[in-house]
Amino acid sequence: MSTLSSQQGYQSPGSSQGSRTITVLGELMKVKGQVFSAEDLTIEGQVEGTVEAGEGRVTVGPKGTVTASVKAREVSVLGTITGDVEADKVDIGKDATLVGNIRTARLTIDDGAYFKGNIDIVPRSVPR
Repeated sequence: MSTLSSQQGYQSPGSSQGSRTITVLGELMKVKGQVFSAEDLTIEGQVEGTVEAGEGRVTVGPKGTVTASVKAREVSVLGTITGDVEADKVDIGKDATLVGNIRTARLTIDDGAYFKGNIDIVPRSVPR
């Protein structure tokens, strides 16, 4: 099993939010294994396995496909996740698909989104 870790990600122009660095897994990337990131992570390609971003934000872009469990401070789904999601805040966009269980303190599901699974609403700071 492979492991991809990110400590100092590539920072393209416009890819930082204040002092936060964002790592982008591009459309043509396919990762199988474990992804650990100490920063915000945007997934535009395919990931199979597990994704953990600790105190960061994981965004699955419109073309992103994740078949994995996802743990982060925040998770934003604009593409597809098949797997369980654990975060303090989860946002599912209008054209997004999430099939799996959600464990979160805050959840938004836009009209037009597809969700199938169970939701466990917990107090803030979900234990990791």
